[in-house]
Amino acid sequence: MTPRTLMKHKRHAAIVIVLSLLVGAALIYTIWAFRNKSVPPPEPAKKAAAEDRDVPDEEKYRTALIKARELEEGNDLLGAKRLYEEVLPVSSSPEEVQREICRLNMKVLFSPLVTEPPEGPGSEVYTVKAGDNLEGIARKYNTTIDLLTASNSIHNPRNIQIGDRYKVVTDEFSIIVSRSKNTLTLLAGEILMNEYRVGTGEYKKTPLGDFKIRNRIIEPPWRGIPYGDERNILGTRWMGLVNEGDRIPGYGIHGTWEAETVGKSVSQGCIRMYNEDVEELFKVVPVGTRVKIIE
Repeated sequence: MTPRTLMKHKRHAAIVIVLSLLVGAALIYTIWAFRNKSVPPPEPAKKAAAEDRDVPDEEKYRTALIKARELEEGNDLLGAKRLYEEVLPVSSSPEEVQREICRLNMKVLFSPLVTEPPEGPGSEVYTVKAGDNLEGIARKYNTTIDLLTASNSIHNPRNIQIGDRYKVVTDEFSIIVSRSKNTLTLLAGEILMNEYRVGTGEYKKTPLGDFKIRNRIIEPPWRGIPYGDERNILGTRWMGLVNEGDRIPGYGIHGTWEAETVGKSVSQGCIRMYNEDVEELFKVVPVGTRVKIIE
C-alpha cells in the first residue's frame, strides 16, 4: 500500500469515528428528551400542588376569624356573625365556628338590635303607652320580662315611661331535646339560636314526646327541701314540663350542682343543665314554650 493510499484510509477511518460519535450523541439526546417528555410528574408534586390549592381557603378562614373578632369588639355583631357564616362551609373546625355563631345569636338576642330572619329572630320596636307595664307587654308578645329587661337595658322594670321604645321579639321560641346526644337546642322560628349540653335520664327514663313549659321557678325547692340546702339538687332554675292531658307529670328542665353529670344519662328523667346555661335559657322561654324530646 502506497503512502497516499494509507493516508486516504486514515482520513476515511477518522470520518467514520466522528460520524459514529455524532450519531451516538444524537441518539442519547433523543432518548433523554423522549423520557423527560413522556414520564408524568411524581405523585409528591401532585400532592404539593393540591396542598397549595388548599392554602387560600385556610388563609381566608383565619383572616375572617380575625376580622370577625374585630367587628365584634366594635359592636358590629351582625357583621361578625355574617363573616362566621361565610367561612363555615370551608372551615376546618365547623363545630367551633357554629359555636361562635350561636354565641353571637344570643348576644344579638340580648341586645337592642332589631332583626329579621335569617340574620336574627324576628323583632320589632314597641312604644310604651299609658297604662302599660312590662308584665303586660311580655304577655302581649308571649315573651318574658327577663328578655325585655336584658335586651333593652331596663334597670328598673317598675319605672317605664310613656313614649319609651323597646325591642320586643316576635318569633316563637321552641326547644328540642335529644336523649341520645344529650343536647338541648333552642330555636327562634327556624333559626338555630343555641345548643346546650344537658344530662338526661339513665336507662332512657327521660320520656319522649311533645311537651310545653308549665311553670318557671327561680331558686326552686325540691321535695320540700328549700333552695340553698345541700340536699336540694335542682340548681338555680326550674322549668316544669307538661304534655297533653298531663299524662307524664313531674319532669322538668333544671340546673344542677353536679356539673360533672351534664352530658351524661344519669338523672331520674329530668333534663339537667349547667346553672349558667339554665339561667340563660330561663330568660328567653316563657310559659307555654313547646318542648320536643326525641331519641
